[in-house]
Amino acid sequence: MANYYGSARSNYFRVKDREAFMEDMDKLYGVSISELERDDTGRFVLLGNHDDGGDWCVSEDTDDEDYEDVYLPERVAPHLAEHEVAIFIDAGSEKLCYIHGCAVAINSKGESVRIMLSDIYEQAKQLTEHPENITEATY
Repeated sequence: MANYYGSARSNYFRVKDREAFMEDMDKLYGVSISELERDDTGRFVLLGNHDDGGDWCVSEDTDDEDYEDVYLPERVAPHLAEHEVAIFIDAGSEKLCYIHGCAVAINSKGESVRIMLSDIYEQAKQLTEHPENITEATY
């Protein structure tokens, strides 16, 4: 069986409290954080660097030396400045067996939308009178 290799990143977004955001993110394993310094907006970008691939399920280092799974967009949402939307994109593959891709947008209220590359199969059905002929791009 092949390994899954993925990549993940966010857009640039502003947070309400830089120190609280950094303190919260420092507890997580599998994400790197960069602050945009070329202007004074204080925007951040998150880059996925998890050993098991490039998605947004990361781990939190807990006090009892165990790890707890965390879905990063939901963790970031309460930190977002008013009117900000964070967008998280990830894509990856296991050789050419399959290709995965997902994009999530979330606001400070925790409202979100999600798009998966696999959504194309439902949309493709609109293009044919014989949807049973549509096969998946996997093997």
